[in-house]
Parts: sequence; C-alpha cells; structure tokens
Amino acid sequence: MKIELYKNSNIINKDSDSSNLVFKSSNILVYCNDDYFEFKNTNGDTYIIIGKIFGIYNGIDLNKFDNEKQLKNSLSNYSVENIKSKFDGRYILLKITDNNKCFLTTDCFGKIDVYYYENNNKIIISSDLSNFNLDKIKSKYDYFSVAHSLYIYGYRPPKKHTLYKDIYRLGVDEYLKWENDQFDIVKTNVNYLKNNENFTEKDLNKYYEIWIDAIEKKSSENGNLVFLTSGWDSSSLLAGLVHLKGKKKVEALLGQFYFSERSGLGNKYEVDRAKNICEYFDVKFHMTKIDHVNRGQELYEKWKDYQKNNMFSGLSFYLWSILAEYVEVNFSDYSIFCGEISDGIHNFGFSQHTTILNHPVLEFREYSDKMASYLFGKNFFKNIINKNEKNDVVFDLLKNIKRNDIFDSIKYEEKSIFLAFLKSMFGREVRIPYYSIENSKIFTKKGMELYDYELKKNYFDEILNSFDIEKIYAYYSYLYNSFHWQGGTVITLGYLLQKKKLDLHLPFYDLRIHEFLSQVPENFGRGLEIIPTKYPLKWILNNKIKYPHHLQVGPHSYIYDVDPNFSFPGEFIYASSYTPIIKNIFKNKAHEEILDGEYFNLEYFNKIIKNYLNGDEVLEERNDLASLAYLSLAGWY
Repeated sequence: MKIELYKNSNIINKDSDSSNLVFKSSNILVYCNDDYFEFKNTNGDTYIIIGKIFGIYNGIDLNKFDNEKQLKNSLSNYSVENIKSKFDGRYILLKITDNNKCFLTTDCFGKIDVYYYENNNKIIISSDLSNFNLDKIKSKYDYFSVAHSLYIYGYRPPKKHTLYKDIYRLGVDEYLKWENDQFDIVKTNVNYLKNNENFTEKDLNKYYEIWIDAIEKKSSENGNLVFLTSGWDSSSLLAGLVHLKGKKKVEALLGQFYFSERSGLGNKYEVDRAKNICEYFDVKFHMTKIDHVNRGQELYEKWKDYQKNNMFSGLSFYLWSILAEYVEVNFSDYSIFCGEISDGIHNFGFSQHTTILNHPVLEFREYSDKMASYLFGKNFFKNIINKNEKNDVVFDLLKNIKRNDIFDSIKYEEKSIFLAFLKSMFGREVRIPYYSIENSKIFTKKGMELYDYELKKNYFDEILNSFDIEKIYAYYSYLYNSFHWQGGTVITLGYLLQKKKLDLHLPFYDLRIHEFLSQVPENFGRGLEIIPTKYPLKWILNNKIKYPHHLQVGPHSYIYDVDPNFSFPGEFIYASSYTPIIKNIFKNKAHEEILDGEYFNLEYFNKIIKNYLNGDEVLEERNDLASLAYLSLAGWY
C-alpha cells in the first residue's frame, strides 16, 4: 500500500503512476498491490481496508462480523479514533471523505506497520519501506533506532521509529489525518486502568469467559492448527480448542530446530513434551525441520529484500518463514493459532524459567521469574520510596548474580524511580531495576546518552507526566506494544502468513484480555506469593478445562535449559549455514559505513569481528556479534 498526499494539486498528474492505482482525487493518490476491501458509505466516504477486521468489542463479548454488510454498517457509526479502540483484527484502515479529507488508522496493537515521510509539498505513506527512494531523499541512519536494534532483544526499532532519519512509523496510539492540505499525527486517548486489589474467583471466571470467547470466535469448522511449543501458552490454546471443537477438528505443528551439525536437535525437550501433549488430547501432531544446517543461502536469497523492506531481523524470522511454507501447503483452509505475547501480557516476559538458568530445580526457576516480576511491581517500588531497597533480599539476590556489573545510583523520587523501572524493562539487556547501560560495550558515552534521551522523550515522558503507581501494570502492557511485540519474534509470523494469504490468530492479542490483565493485582502471580506465574491462565487449566498438568515437568524446552552456556545465537553465527554469508558481510566492513564512531564503539566492533573471522568463539562477544549479524543479513544498508 502506498498513499501520496499533495499540498500542491498542480503537480499530482505529473508525478502520478497508473499501475495499482485504486483511488485518485485532486490531491490524494492511493496505490495497492495487496489484497484490500473497498466500499463507500451513504455519506459518500470511501473506506479502504488492508488486512482483516474481524469483529467489534461489546463488553466482554466479541461480536464477529459474518458478512461485509455488518462490517460496513458498523464502521460507518464510528470515528477513526474509536475504530482503533473498538474493532478487533489485524488491519490498516483508510477513510477518505467526499470533501477530500483523509484519515488512516491501524488496529489498537499496530500489528501492521505504517511508514510515513513528509517534505514540503508531498507526503508519502506506505506499508513498507520499498516505496521510499532512500537515495533520493538522502535519508541517513537514525542512531537511536540502530542502537536499540543492536542492543535489545527483538532486533528492530521501537514502534514509532525506523532505521532511517525522517522516515517514521505510526505509533500504537496514533492515527494520520490530512485536512485542508495539513498533515498531522493525532494521538488517541489511552485508558490506563488501575490495579484492582479486590480481584476474586469471580474475576477469574470472567477471565475464562473472555479467554474462551477469544478462541471460539477465531476457530473454524474446517479445522484448527496450533503452533505448539509445548509451553503453557500454546498448549492452553490446544486444550481450549479441543474443549470447544473436539479432537478431530484440532491439529498441532512444531518445528524441530537444527542450527548446526555439532549441536543436533536443539529443542528435544520441547519435541518430546509436545508429542506427549498431543497424545494426551489424541490430536494429530505434525513436525517440520527448521533447517539452519543446510538452508541458509536459500532462505537468505529468498527473503533478504523482504526483510530489508520491513526491518525484519533475527532468528525467529527464518523459523516462521519455514513454518509458514508448511502451513501454506498443508493447512490453507484452517484457522491458525499461536500463543505468542502471552508471556508479556501475563508476566511481562518473566515466565520462561530463564531468570536464573543455572539451577536444576524447575520450580525454583519459576519462582525466580516471580522474583524478577516482583522487582517491577508496586511493592518493590514502595520499598525504594521508603529507602529500604538495601534490605530487600530479592533485589539483593538478583543483583548479586550480576555482582560484577554496574548498577545506576538511585534517586529517591517517584518519577525518577519509575523511569528507572521503564528503562530496565524496555531499554536494557538485563532486566533488573537500575541495571546500567554502561555494562554494554557497543556504545560510546555519547551513544549511551543519546539512547536514553530518545527513549525517554519518545516513549516514557507522556506516562511519567501523569504517573500513577496504581496503573503500573497498565503502563507496561501498553508499552510492550511499542517494544518487544514489535520485534522479530512476534510481528514476523503474521506478516509471513499474510504473504501466504492466511490469517494468524493470537487469542492473547485481545483488547479484553489486555484490559483485564492490566488490572490484575500483584498477588495474582506477579509477586512473591506462593501461586504460579500466569496465574489467571493456569487457574483456567486447573478449574475449567481438561489439561495434562503432569506433563509440565522437566527441562522447559531447549538445550540451554540444561546447559546455560549453550546459545542458539552462538550456533547460528558460528556453525550454521548462515556462517559463510555472515563472514562475507563482515569482511566487507559494511558496519563502518553505518555505525558512527561518535556514538558506537567501533574499536570493540572491529575486535569482535576480527575474532569471529579468525574462528575464535568468545562467549562474552556472541550476543553483540549475533545482533550485528541479524541486522546485516536483513539488509540495513
């Protein structure tokens, strides 16, 4: 999709192209080579929808649109701002009025990107970067975005940014407005809900009603496929679908990870458990090989332009691309389900048994996840306010694991404390409050200052200006949309299935679930009480539907569950079929054309690249090397 808006209508005919043109007025051109749905309402307004609007939220119900007439009638009753907060789906919506006003919005989570660039006479809006002539507009690299993509897991700029200066993306709480030759980015109101300390079993039953409805409304009589990882999230969807549709209407798919010949099957524990879960429910279990041993050159050549045009980098992209191929061939008429984002929305990512990896007891590792989430909650915040953090044994324990690292000093003022929480949650490689950016070797001092300044200005300041400790979980849930869920792990699967003309259903990406979990109190699995992480979800599996709890024992999924020194990024860069491609890229020193020595430690990058090209595997360098390799493979130059 590409939209051109002209402030001087006299130049529109000179610059316009007729191919894929779907709308034209005196100063608006709309091109589309994606599937789209277009209609006019009774007022003469034109609607163009890319992606899919699935239904409208009505309290705890989702009213699914069964036909185009329902969708048309419903859309006409709402402003663009309200469309964003009321309509479920994965979509871009463009509305053009009969008096040449133009509005564009996305779903409330921003599952599809919208890019925009403005010069004096013309605004270009696009669904990817291919419609921008980067040489012509002489765009330079945005060093904040580059820094974030190299530093933070996900390997992609935060939501409103791109790797290029002057080209931006629409934020999750924004829509575009074109009126009287004036282009504006309009912010919508975000409703940050307060924690409800009075949650009871009645509320858990309400959560079940929302959760089961989110699954049921997306399910199909043709068949339902779950991307099964064997963890609580995807297996809960499998259990929910069997509960709703019966075992004959549900199947599961898992990828077997082979990164290198030397490490073999990387997710043996996941494969074994997934197989047992499917046997328990008596559903068909499919596996396909995620072959990083042989397919590197093939997948790199196939996807490099697409990756560059969408800033997609990281291991997950190649995983999802292989799984999408398999689904296209075998399950094209099924509803496709994935449990992604559940970790983030339930426990802000502290649900993976990875807070303390080097301990053999799985239950303790889960409790260490609870300790980590406790450090970002209201009770620990109050401990700092009262200057009692030095007596907090949990903070002391997790800091002690990183005792050789640097922690920032504490300023005992509410906004300063919460800023430290936000930086540690979304802008640090280790998520413990006050963990310092000075631990990273990739930045100069000026680079660190730039990164933290832009992070605060663009993503945190608005929250800090009206900060309320009772809304702490709502802030995290909202910001996750601009950070981790925009990274390669989450966003790429929807894109890759869309290319195969398939819809992806993420039941945990549901506004009702997010609003509910924003209000959940700390003692519902996010604090130090003796109840599990993801407590509302596990309560459902204990009380509402059949589930094999006895199978959720032993190593979580991967080799690193039993060998903390093992690393998938390490295998990928040092021993996979991508290794020769990465070495070729690094030999050309392309990073020196991108990374400005004023902000990035080029001496350090040159050293780790030299070690890599010499065949030296240095444990402390592999994550920084991997980040640089992922972005280089994606074509960021």
